[in-house]
Amino acid sequence: MRLPWPAVAGGVVVAALGAGGLVRGAVPQSSAASSAGSSAAPIVVTGAYVRPPLPPSKNAAAYFTIYNTTGRPDQLIGVSAGVGSDAVLHTSGMTLDANGLLVPAHAHVTLSVGRGHVMIEGVTERLRSGDQVNLELDFQNAGAIDVAAPVVPFGSPTPSGASS
Repeated sequence: MRLPWPAVAGGVVVAALGAGGLVRGAVPQSSAASSAGSSAAPIVVTGAYVRPPLPPSKNAAAYFTIYNTTGRPDQLIGVSAGVGSDAVLHTSGMTLDANGLLVPAHAHVTLSVGRGHVMIEGVTERLRSGDQVNLELDFQNAGAIDVAAPVVPFGSPTPSGASS
């Protein structure tokens, strides 16, 4: 079930997205379907990683960069995670409206510490260093993008290409 993207006071926008508990097989971080006659993926996701919950919390945070390789804007309209009961987009200072998170044409949007993340609520299993969390990012134009994000404990360096 998808819920609308509500705006929250104080400059932070919170969106409840996707059906929790969706489990997908691990796939490369940039796995968008190629359009006919083109080998370039319309949306490429890089630098994805997940910080595990700090007890007693059951919430983890996912970070990544979204590149829109096309000549038209796209919207991130839904997120689900294979290890939680829900996935919620938390942003600050980003372009978010009733249709989702805007990713401009030929541009990128980075979810990083202090600038936004996907909160994976109600984590159902212990997340350890080296585990993979499967995320599904749903875009208005590009469709579903599967992302395998490694679990990186606090204090450990983030993956190559990631913003800390």
